[in-house]
Amino acid sequence: MTASATYNALLHLTDHSIPSNHGCYRPVRIIAPPGTIVNVEYPGASVGGNSEIHPHFVMAIYRALSDALPDRVSAHDGGTSALVAVGGVHPETGDVFANLTNEGCGWGGRATKDGNNALCIPNGNCALQPIEILEGRYPMLHEALAIREGSAGAGRNRGGFGYHRQFKVMSDEMRVSCFVEKEKLRPWGLFGGEEGKNAGIFVSRDGGETFATVSELFGVACNGKFSDVYLKRGDIIRIATSGGGGYGPPSDRDFERIEEDVRQGYIPREQAEDEYAVVFNGGERIDAEATARRRGGR
Repeated sequence: MTASATYNALLHLTDHSIPSNHGCYRPVRIIAPPGTIVNVEYPGASVGGNSEIHPHFVMAIYRALSDALPDRVSAHDGGTSALVAVGGVHPETGDVFANLTNEGCGWGGRATKDGNNALCIPNGNCALQPIEILEGRYPMLHEALAIREGSAGAGRNRGGFGYHRQFKVMSDEMRVSCFVEKEKLRPWGLFGGEEGKNAGIFVSRDGGETFATVSELFGVACNGKFSDVYLKRGDIIRIATSGGGGYGPPSDRDFERIEEDVRQGYIPREQAEDEYAVVFNGGERIDAEATARRRGGR
């Protein structure tokens, strides 16, 4: 996995027309001492290498090369597949069921563009599982699958947005395990860009009136990584994926692009005013004079 992540990062930063043959690997020397995080030995934990750890290594290489290749790297992506495994007995068929959702995240802003929204991590090719398939096979009822408003890091080119999936348990009991990164650390921005927002797993046991972390409800040590939590019929799970980091100072972002993000519902108006130091003058239009005064004060 360490070797794969290294080649992945470097090939993304070079000429895409280079053939992916043995010759393009020769210039790369990988030093991975046994017993370290990049070369785990028993009894060290080694899990989630493809879904969670690989993108961390790709982004570490991007960060290391950002000063030398500022026009080629991106800010940190959401950095997680937000793996959520569910299982139990289907109430209609009596059959045992099991499923692993593989979620997307926001990608980091770049020198020329905003980050992409709701995509698989850079080493993956997994499509988002359709609601119709999940509900047809498993005892779950979706209440939402939507872009996560305000999750992207601000910047001249902002990060991409994550999303949230929310579904209700429709079986008497559902066994849940998770492996989610970026639950504590936020995806970093580059060259003055802001961090993206955290990922998280939340549960409601009262039909959606209140949500709490799994740690708060069940006492697990880590809210992003846990096994064998049992939910009951009517409980609701919310999977919130992280947004990408921003690229460049937020004050350099064109006013029209800020207005469009607010108009599309990607960013709440109050958050846009705070992160970009702008002032809206009714509707979604920016008051240029008030904005100039505010930015001057900063």
